[in-house]
Parts: sequence; structure tokens; C-alpha cells
Amino acid sequence: MIRFIKYFLFFLLLSSGQLRGQNENLFDYSHSLRFADYLFRTQQYEMAIAEYERIVFMKPDDYASRAKLLKSYRSLPDLQSAYLKGHAWLQELDTFPPELELEYGRILLLKKQFPDLNEFIARPNIGLDSNEIEMLRLNSFILQRQFDKAEMLLKDDLHRIPVSELQFFTREIETGRSLKRKSPLLAAGMSAVLPGSGRIYTGDWKDGLISIMIIGSTGFGAYRAFVKEGSGSALAWIYSGLSFGFYLGNIYGSYQSARLKNIKNIQRFEKEVLHRISSHF
Repeated sequence: MIRFIKYFLFFLLLSSGQLRGQNENLFDYSHSLRFADYLFRTQQYEMAIAEYERIVFMKPDDYASRAKLLKSYRSLPDLQSAYLKGHAWLQELDTFPPELELEYGRILLLKKQFPDLNEFIARPNIGLDSNEIEMLRLNSFILQRQFDKAEMLLKDDLHRIPVSELQFFTREIETGRSLKRKSPLLAAGMSAVLPGSGRIYTGDWKDGLISIMIIGSTGFGAYRAFVKEGSGSALAWIYSGLSFGFYLGNIYGSYQSARLKNIKNIQRFEKEVLHRISSHF
């Protein structure tokens, strides 16, 4: 209902100022394009997609509308639809204009389809200029955390990259290289020697302290039961089993904690890079 009202109001305003006859078609190419661009400018991407789909059907050589269609999908975000649409066009069209190539390349980056991107920019008939191609490659290296390659490419393109962008990429490479990585094996080894210490090493202080308390209390309970009742004490063996189980679980948990901490740091870094690609590049 809301969508219908928006359509109705837009065409009402359009007709009041610019229609020159009763027979003018509100749904022809020019009016549809103006409405689609309005929806795109006002970030009503879902409605814009429907309009641009129709425009591309009416005029297949409107490559600007094709690019805005891909960007609308990307902005929802619906990267999968954008990727499939762009891939189909790549197979279908004899020419793939630069404005469409750049948007499709951006989508491949956001989808982290790096083999597809390498193949795409290596095409002999690609229309992107060398700077745009290098920007795609540079972002690809950073996302794959191939920082040596990214730095070499950055140095090769010093004369073509604005100072502000050069500083930004340099800082991004340094940030990626300095990501704090925790050793899962070290965390597990620390917890094997001193229960809970591996968790503390990974930054999980609360879990580490709780592990120390649980393993320490169950271990002490087993010790007291053995001292009082001897090796035949059922309570002593129950405490021992619990303590040993918590001990092994803590070693495994410390290993997983370090591994997951590394994954989260990488994901946080990637999220920042992907946001920058989507918003500014």
C-alpha cells in the first residue's frame, strides 16, 4: 500500500508539471528512468531495483542504469543477486562498459571472489583504466591479507595515488599486519601447566579465573577425600574425575578461545575494509 502511494504521488507531481497531453505514457522509458533515478537518489533501493530492471529490459544499451541496478542490489545489501546479475551480463554482452566493469569489480571484492576478480581484470578487452585496475588489485591483496604484495603495488603506484589515499592504504596495511594474534598451542600449553592461564592469555579473564576456581576446588576436594578416606573413597574418585574433566576441557577451551579471538580480529579488520570499499571506492 505504501509503495502504491509513493508511485501515485510521484506520477501525480510529474503529470502536473510536465505532461503535455492526455495520451502521454507515464511508463515510457524517459519517465521510468526519472522515477528510478529519484528512487535511487533517495535510497529506496528495493523499489529502484524494480524500475531499473524494467528500464534495462526496455533499453538494454542503457549501461548507466545497469550499473545503478547493480549498485542498488549492493546497497540493500543483496550481494548474491548483484553478483549473479553481473556475471550473467558478462557472458551476455559483447561490450562491458567501464562504469559497469568498476561496479562489478567492486561486487567481486565485497563477495571476496578473488579468482573471479583476477580473471575479470585480466581480460584483454577490459575498459578500466590502469589506476582503477590497480585499486581493485590493491584492495584484493589487503582483503586476502597479502600485505607484502599490497605494499609493493602501493610503492609502484606512488605517482598515481593521491596523498590522502596513499596514507589511508599505508595505515590499513600497517593495521592488518599488527593484528594481535594469539597462539592456540601456547594457550593450550599454558592451561596444561596452570589451569585457566591460557584463557587469561587470550583475554578471557573471567573464564580463566572461573576455571582456576573450579579446577582448584574440585582438585582440593579430591585431595582431602583421599587423605581422609584413602584410595577406596568413592567421593575422592568422583572429585578426581570432575577435576580431570574440567582440566581437559579448559585446555581445549583455551585452544579454541585463542583461535576464535584471531578469527574475530580478522573479521573486524575485513569488515572495516569492506565498509570502506562499499562506501568510498
